[in-house]
Amino acid sequence: MIYLAYHQSRHGPLALDEVRRRYDTGELPPDTLYWQEGMEAWSPVHELLGAPPPLAPVPVAAPPPPYLEIQKLSRWVPVATYFTMGALPLCLLLGLIGSMALSVKAGGPPSEAIGFLAVASLVGGGMLVGLGALATQVLYLTWLYRAQSNLRALGAQGLEFSPLLTLVCNFVPMVSMVVPFLALRELSKASQDPLDWRQRQPSRAVIVWWVCAFLPIVVMFFNYLLVGITAFSLQGMQDGTLPPAVLGLVFVLFLPLPVIMLVPLFCMNYLVKIITRQQEALRVRHG
Repeated sequence: MIYLAYHQSRHGPLALDEVRRRYDTGELPPDTLYWQEGMEAWSPVHELLGAPPPLAPVPVAAPPPPYLEIQKLSRWVPVATYFTMGALPLCLLLGLIGSMALSVKAGGPPSEAIGFLAVASLVGGGMLVGLGALATQVLYLTWLYRAQSNLRALGAQGLEFSPLLTLVCNFVPMVSMVVPFLALRELSKASQDPLDWRQRQPSRAVIVWWVCAFLPIVVMFFNYLLVGITAFSLQGMQDGTLPPAVLGLVFVLFLPLPVIMLVPLFCMNYLVKIITRQQEALRVRHG
């Protein structure tokens, strides 16, 4: 049996195999002494066991990804959104002016100048709406990518959606109807508490945003289906018109669509604002 002396204390008796195990794993300090029956004095343990094996390098944890700036983006997303909201009625107004200009007849067909004005008003209004929508989409997706990346920087573990996957799925047909909603739901939960995000509840604005984003698609599909079925009905084949009841139903279904289409934009602005505020508070808390 062997006795060891280190850290100003003695340990033992120990079997040779146990001493070797502690020696090989680096548990014994370099200046450890040993003694066993028959020895006159204590001796360094390396005289008994030889040179210790090289210790395996301690793995160094990868540093967390850097926290990306999202405050400026959170201010520009609403600006682009409200620009698009303002450009949409302007486009409708320009279209109405163009239609009125084309309907004016001064002793004959409308002049080329009036026709050009009508087309230019329609194209100009459409370009304003298109530019606003494009700017909104680019700013929002950039913010979304950075906010998803910040979850890792804030210590969130076990996330199901990566920033790149979330970004790509917004452009994939059918997939874009489900994955962005699930990713935004996860982002809302993890921005409240990155370490225990599974126990959190997402903001209700996420569900409202998703429902109102796809409700117009459902309504328009139902309207087109209703008109198509009626057009091929016997009455539609006879006089070439749709029944008043069908026209009234189509009008009633289309009437709330402009308001419904604005709700997702307001929800998006709210989510961008609240999630940015939550992540900035976590960043300050973590230093």
